Amino acid sequence: MKLNRYGNLEKFITDPDKLVLNNGEEVIMSGYGDYCITFDMEDAPCGFEELRGFIAQLAKEICELDNIVQKYACHEGGTMTDYELSVVCLDKDYNVHLVYEGTKVANVCEVMFEKKNGRYYLRKFGWVVDIPDDWTGFHTDMRDYTAEHGCIVKRKPKSSV
Repeated sequence: MKLNRYGNLEKFITDPDKLVLNNGEEVIMSGYGDYCITFDMEDAPCGFEELRGFIAQLAKEICELDNIVQKYACHEGGTMTDYELSVVCLDKDYNVHLVYEGTKVANVCEVMFEKKNGRYYLRKFGWVVDIPDDWTGFHTDMRDYTAEHGCIVKRKPKSSV
């Protein structure tokens, strides 16, 4: 685990006035010579001008979010060392999605954070969903999940009737 791997704020655009929308689709948060991270506007809940300040603030928080992702992966017996953050997006509920791309194998890992009471909470890590606020005592067990309509979801508890 390599904490603070996105900790150099000089490699991010943190001034809202310096953010630029490219091709109407993406905002460069960290340039191609630096961390090469973009913000994808495709599914954003509002326009670029309304999100400028949010994107700049999020650039300042990327390191903290990545540290949470790495700690969760380690907690589950894995690692994120072969993944690099490439895309950040926002859904209609203002949940933050981070898309990691494999550096050795062509694969993707998407994570999702919910922000409440000023803090970010990891809610999705790859196929694992519904991660509790305090996941330190939580471990993923594939037996707790099932496939429904092409998605992996948590099994419903069996009724005691």
